[in-house]
Amino acid sequence: MGSSVSRSVGRPSLGTQGERMRDKERKRDVCLHDTSKMTAKKNCKVVLEDKPRRVTPSVYTLEMLQSTEERLANTTEVHLPRVLEALCLVDMGQPLFQPYPSELVFQNFTPAQTYKLCLLLLNNDKISRPVKLEQQHSEYFHVDGPHEPGGKISPGLSATFTVSFTPLDNKDYHHRLVFVTERERFEVPIRAIGPRAILDFRDEFHLPVCPVKASTEKTQLGPQHWKQQGQVHTTHTEVRVSTG
Repeated sequence: MGSSVSRSVGRPSLGTQGERMRDKERKRDVCLHDTSKMTAKKNCKVVLEDKPRRVTPSVYTLEMLQSTEERLANTTEVHLPRVLEALCLVDMGQPLFQPYPSELVFQNFTPAQTYKLCLLLLNNDKISRPVKLEQQHSEYFHVDGPHEPGGKISPGLSATFTVSFTPLDNKDYHHRLVFVTERERFEVPIRAIGPRAILDFRDEFHLPVCPVKASTEKTQLGPQHWKQQGQVHTTHTEVRVSTG
C-alpha cells in the first residue's frame, strides 16, 4: 500500500513581507537621492580658470542668509581641485577626478547639532581609476566613504563621500579632505562660516555732480542682518559715501 506525501508551500510571514517592503522603500529612497545628486552635478559648470569671484552686495546678502542645503542646491559652478603633489611624470593637464562641489560650505549652523553634505568625485578618465581618502583627524568633521575604500571607479561614475559636521561653538571652522589617485594628490577644502552681521549695501551709488577739486557725499541707510537662534534680525546703519 503506497503512501502519498503532499507538499504545501506556505505564505511568507508578515515579517518577511514587511522586510521586503522596507527594502523596496530603501532602494527607492537611494535611487531618488542618487538622482537628485546627479541632477545637481549636471547643473554645475566646470570653471577652468581660477579667477576671483565678484558678487554684488545683494547677491552676497542672499547667499549668506541661506541654509547649508540651500547654498549647495544653488551652486552653479565648480572649480578644478588644487593638486598638492604630482605622482606621475606625465602632466595630463587636469586631475583624474572632479569634485562636486569643489568646496564644502556649512553656514547658519547651531552648536551641538550635526549637519551632513555629500561630496561626489567624478571619474573624468576613459578607464576605471581608484581614489582613496587620506584620513585627516578632526574633532568636528567626520567622513564616510564608499564600502570598498580605494576601489576603482568606472568612467563617468562617481565615488560618494558623506561629510558630517558637528560644531561646538558659533565660530568659523576650517578643514580639508586630501584624496590620492594614481596620478596626484589633491584637496577639497571645507569651510564652516560662523554667524556674523551682514551690512546690506545697495548695488550702486549715484553721487551728485560736483565741481572739479570739490567733494560731495551722500548718506544711505544700510540694513544690517544677522541670524540668532534661527531668526533673522535687522537693524539700520548710516553709511556716508563721498568722493572728491
